[in-house]
Amino acid sequence: MSKQIPASGITANDASKKGDLGQIYIKESKMYRYFLCKDLTVAAGNVVEYSSTTGAVTKDRAGGTSIGRTVAGVAVGAVTAGNYGWFQTDGVVDCTVVANGVVAAGNLLTAHETSDGSVVVATTSTMKNVFAVALGADTATTSAAGTVSAALIRV
Repeated sequence: MSKQIPASGITANDASKKGDLGQIYIKESKMYRYFLCKDLTVAAGNVVEYSSTTGAVTKDRAGGTSIGRTVAGVAVGAVTAGNYGWFQTDGVVDCTVVANGVVAAGNLLTAHETSDGSVVVATTSTMKNVFAVALGADTATTSAAGTVSAALIRV
C-alpha cells in the first residue's frame, strides 16, 4: 500500500531517512519509490540502478557500483550522494540524454553504459535492459546533453 510522502516532498534530498526504503507513493498516474542514493549525486532526469539489495541506488554505471544493471527509477529532483530521495518508477518522465544521443519517438531506452545517469537507444544486445519508450525526439545536440520525455515501463 502506498503511504504519505514525508513533509520534505517528492523532490526530497533528505540527509536522514524520513520513510521506509522502497516505500511506494502514487499520484496522478505516476509511481515513486524512496531510496538511498549512493556513490554519486543525481540530478532530476538521471537514471539510477540498484546498488544493493537493501534499497540503495546509484547512477554510477561506468564506475561499476550498479548491481545487475537493473534500472530502479529516474530522479525527480537532485539527491546528494548519501542522502535519501524519491525516484519515479512508472508514468511519463524526462530522462537525461547524452550529447548526440539521437533518440526518436518510439525508441526503446536503456541506461547508457558509460555516461552515468543517461539513457541511450536500446540495441539488440541491450534489449533485455529496456525500461522506457521515448515519446518524442530528444533535445540533445552534438555538443550538449539534453532530455527526452519517456513512458516508463514499470521498474
